[in-house]
Amino acid sequence: MLRLRFITSMALTLGLGVALHVTQVSAQVTQPSSQQTEPTPSDTARAEVEPTPIPASEVVIRAEEATRQLRQIAPRAAADPAVQDLGAELEQLVEAQEELLSQPGSQQPERLSRRNLETLQQQWLVFRNRLAESQDLLGARSQGLGEDRGTVRQIRSLWLTTREVAADEGYPEAAVDRIGSVLAAIDSTDALILTRLDTVLALQGRIADQMGQTEEVLGRIEDASEAARLGLFTPEGRPLWSALASPELRSSLDKLQDSLSADASTVRRFFDDNSEVLFVFAGLFLLLLALMLFLRGRARAWGEEDPELRASTRFLDRPFSASLLVALVLVSATLAAIPQAVVTVIRVVAVVPILRLLPVLVPAVVHRLLYWLVGLWVLDGVQYMLLDGTGAQRLVLLIETAAALLVLIRALRPGGPVAEAVRGRRLARVVFNFSRLGLVTLAASLVANILGFAGLADLLTGATITSAVLAAVLYAAAQVLIGLVSLGLRTEAARSFRSVRRNSDLMRDRARGLLNLAAVIGWFYWTLERFDVDELAVDGFLAILNASLSIGNFSISLGDIVAFVAAVWLATIASRFTRFVLEEDVFPHLALPRGVPGAISKMSHYIIIGLGILIAFTAAGIDISNLTLLVGALGVGIGFGLQNIVNNFVSGLVLMFERPIQVGDTVELAPLIGRVKDIGIRASTVRTFDGAEVIVPNGDLISGRVVNWTLSDQQRRIDVNVGVAYGSNPNQVIDILLEAAKQHPKSLNYPEPFVLFIGFGESSMDFTLRFWTGEFSEWLNVKSDVTLTLHDALYAAGIEIPFPQRDLHLRSVDAAISGETLSKASKPTSVLGEGADDSE
Repeated sequence: MLRLRFITSMALTLGLGVALHVTQVSAQVTQPSSQQTEPTPSDTARAEVEPTPIPASEVVIRAEEATRQLRQIAPRAAADPAVQDLGAELEQLVEAQEELLSQPGSQQPERLSRRNLETLQQQWLVFRNRLAESQDLLGARSQGLGEDRGTVRQIRSLWLTTREVAADEGYPEAAVDRIGSVLAAIDSTDALILTRLDTVLALQGRIADQMGQTEEVLGRIEDASEAARLGLFTPEGRPLWSALASPELRSSLDKLQDSLSADASTVRRFFDDNSEVLFVFAGLFLLLLALMLFLRGRARAWGEEDPELRASTRFLDRPFSASLLVALVLVSATLAAIPQAVVTVIRVVAVVPILRLLPVLVPAVVHRLLYWLVGLWVLDGVQYMLLDGTGAQRLVLLIETAAALLVLIRALRPGGPVAEAVRGRRLARVVFNFSRLGLVTLAASLVANILGFAGLADLLTGATITSAVLAAVLYAAAQVLIGLVSLGLRTEAARSFRSVRRNSDLMRDRARGLLNLAAVIGWFYWTLERFDVDELAVDGFLAILNASLSIGNFSISLGDIVAFVAAVWLATIASRFTRFVLEEDVFPHLALPRGVPGAISKMSHYIIIGLGILIAFTAAGIDISNLTLLVGALGVGIGFGLQNIVNNFVSGLVLMFERPIQVGDTVELAPLIGRVKDIGIRASTVRTFDGAEVIVPNGDLISGRVVNWTLSDQQRRIDVNVGVAYGSNPNQVIDILLEAAKQHPKSLNYPEPFVLFIGFGESSMDFTLRFWTGEFSEWLNVKSDVTLTLHDALYAAGIEIPFPQRDLHLRSVDAAISGETLSKASKPTSVLGEGADDSE
């Protein structure tokens, strides 16, 4: 063992020392030297390698190769249908941009209200996304054409050089003709590539011009939005009583028709530009509907066995509404820059599934509250779309705010039905208390609207109502998805996996936690976005993460720490999931040698954790190469001060690959005997039969003498020693012993039991019964059962099991010793003889 530790120490020290030396040498090599000079143009020219001319004997063969290569390039230089379509659509893009530029807000966005600015910005963002997609397509096309042209130029250079050499050295005429034909094909292909490249570059130029104008307008809109955001606390209109008395209110209705026309045009343009969204939505809706109809009948049967499953799948009674709501949520979450008119359309479409699903998913006590909030939510969207910037909008907003305030006051009053329903429910109580913030924001909106802060009032009311309804919608969508997951885990296809059969409840709980977390995160983000503080929150969060602490040349930020912890945590989760899948679904279907599954599982754990740590260092901004110096320095300490730890670590690896001991084995390390519970990276845990858990260093299991009772199998030989009285029939005793062993159900027929006649003892004839059992953990119970059976069988056969006895013969007795003395002396003799005496 001392030799193993010494060799391990020396190997680690030598290896780490070499690594340190190589690192230092590489650092010296990479450092700029004062004697080195910048390369001159002549050096660069000399570094360029001239193409080697093709010998005359190889011209024909190389010409076929060049022609084949040009034939492969030519189709790629042909007209691209996507580029042609883009060229045809370019005029439509120009018209769409001119239409957007013709809007008054695009030229003077500072005159628009905050809502109109948001709508205009979303329209320009959609247009910019279309331009960006076109740029990406043209960029990929131009890059491919450029690479092909570079290849053609290399081929031309080779054949031009060959033609010059052919003229100087007098190549055969056939070779010269072949060279000319190859150069002609090269020129033709190059001209084709150049034509396509000119077309692509021209389109790129026109789209770049459009992108520049778009970015300019978006910049002005962003500045106007920032100014509007900062001006929320500045009165932007007259007090409400003055606005109601002005002619503006009477003329507001005249603007409805123009507003409706503009919003209809916005919706039509959005779906024309995103036609694939409708197909995705329709496909997702039909898929969900088919799935729910398929599971509805099975859910009823399964619900009779599991009441909890029945309660969580009541939405299947309304599959159309459930499918529609989930499809709307999922598709809306993937869209970016949705115009407000489209959002209003989504609201109107979502009203029906919301009103039908919420009664079966939420307690009855909050039904009326949700109905009111959904109605006010639709009203907010309508007045948002139709009446923005008018006196009528402020009046409708006042009515909306007052109604929402009264509804919340009535629902959230202390001692009310809602307050009683959430009593004792922690999460519901948190939501109830958090909902009281809505009373504050609605009251502030009411006051702001009356005093002339129309933008602030509109923001507070709309965001509060939208946040409440959004929470209900996300809750309903999460419950539907949780129910689908629960039903999916009960299907035959899912239960064909061993991991699902054994851990269905755990998987359902994990899915419920993930979906609820996703719903909370989505609600929180969209609420911040609706209150128009999402950018401020993101910037503040990033500022906190970027806050750094510097000590000399060392600097670390909170973001680095978070990234490091997150990477390690994700690696741990990945390791657990990998081991779970391997142990539950992979290893049971593979005929692997004993111990191999455990070794694979352990090594996969170490590899994933190791990779996770490396990724964590990279994510934290730590250069891994800089750690080499630290590792080299630690090598000395490891070599001398941590010999035992390194020895145990290496021994743990040996245990994994050589597999002399496995988890579950019964081992004996004098005076310790027990079952191996775990084999760790440094030490293993052995649980004794007394219940104690002993930590044994892995080095002791490798270097010491260890008895493994269950290395290759679970068989154990059991010996039962029996002595019978003299005069008994030995053959009868042997038959009785064999029969007792064969009758036990846990006694093996092979190796078959056998009996040995050991010899003649002092008080008995001695026999040994030897038989095997296949369950090592039960060998003591088996031995006890067989011994008891032997006792009963010998007693029934009349065969005596004698106790030790000794006869004492007195040849002479001193006359001076009386009979009483002799009688007293004979008793200790009987005790020493451990039996009855026959005295003479």
